[in-house]
Amino acid sequence: MCISCGYMIYDSLTMIMYLKGLSLWTFVIHHSVVIWGCSAFLSNEIGKYYAYLKYLTELSTPFINLRWFLRTCGYSSHHKYVAIATSLFAVTFILTRNICAVPFWYLVSYNMHHHSNEEQRIFLIGVFKIYFILGIILDILNLFWGKIICSMLWQSIKVLKNPQCSESE
Repeated sequence: MCISCGYMIYDSLTMIMYLKGLSLWTFVIHHSVVIWGCSAFLSNEIGKYYAYLKYLTELSTPFINLRWFLRTCGYSSHHKYVAIATSLFAVTFILTRNICAVPFWYLVSYNMHHHSNEEQRIFLIGVFKIYFILGIILDILNLFWGKIICSMLWQSIKVLKNPQCSESE
């Protein structure tokens, strides 16, 4: 978790230097929420199961980094390797960040409302309030990005279906 916080701080500072507008602010909000969530988790260790479930959403990150690396090396978005990296990113993003949000919130709701001890339930609701708020913010951002990423997936599928798909750029 500490390494993740350090990465998010570094990535935020780097993005401030290179990005502008809405794109910058959505990433800064995302990184800030992750940093606050990691800090809250590290300070009390309550809810680590939920934090780890939410952290699985980062499984798509290596593929977006691969896509960025290929583009930085000069490969166009019409190159086969970039299209494959984009497709892998889009599929893992949609699965882990959009579709898996439904069972996550079901588990949270179920666990919050199925405690036999009323005092324990009230305590957990109070403690998890910060996790709920941060989780909702992340899921809203992921839905916003999901729409953009679906169009990226569609474009990469069209590139891969094209028989003239470039392998040597």
